[in-house]
Amino acid sequence: MKTLLNYIDGRFVAPVGERWLRSENPATGEHDSDVPDSDGRDVENAVSAAKRAFPGWSSLSAEARSTILLKVADLIDRDVEALALAESDDQGKPAWLARTVEVPRAAKNFRFFANAILHAE
Repeated sequence: MKTLLNYIDGRFVAPVGERWLRSENPATGEHDSDVPDSDGRDVENAVSAAKRAFPGWSSLSAEARSTILLKVADLIDRDVEALALAESDDQGKPAWLARTVEVPRAAKNFRFFANAILHAE
């Protein structure tokens, strides 16, 4: 069993309210993980972190931002098998579906926006 955390301000953090949701594997009914039951305080922390990060991100050139998004897509491609198995465990769908449709689509979305950013004013 694993405990997942929120990712806020570059760190993995527990929810402010210390509340968790039990996640079960739909195929087996086994307790798979505990996920944050985040509340408005967590959202406020995430929004504040995003506001602090915005000046640095927005000051990067379009090429630099594109490079970062392409790197994310490459990492998704690299870890397609692990991501597909995690999605299968979480959603109860066949791993082949996640492996051939959903995970590759995530990488394609990052590549789309990485290219689009080069053509926006």
